[in-house]
Amino acid sequence: MKKVLWFVFGLIIVVFIILLVFLFNKPAVDSIDPWLQNYSDSCKIDDDCIPLPSDCHPRYCINKQYENMYEKPDGCTKLFDYQAAYSPEDCACQENICVNKNLDRNSLEE
Repeated sequence: MKKVLWFVFGLIIVVFIILLVFLFNKPAVDSIDPWLQNYSDSCKIDDDCIPLPSDCHPRYCINKQYENMYEKPDGCTKLFDYQAAYSPEDCACQENICVNKNLDRNSLEE
């Protein structure tokens, strides 16, 4: 009976550890949508990156060499999204991938 209890206790611990890993393990670059992967990679410096031109409130950044593949919207709302990348300064090149520096932002003071 003790062996069964220890086995169940060990199994619960293993499942708990696996759940923690899945809950708290973020990818190194979490701002990449799979369909944008080809357009956001291969940057060398921050100046290679710009906000996604086709969005009014872009959450993604791409390599500026692909800018002409997107059509800018005719008009946008005047709402402000703290997590949007509105200017090239909001984008950075991390591990050769263009990322949005504002993604975890929730106010102007950050």
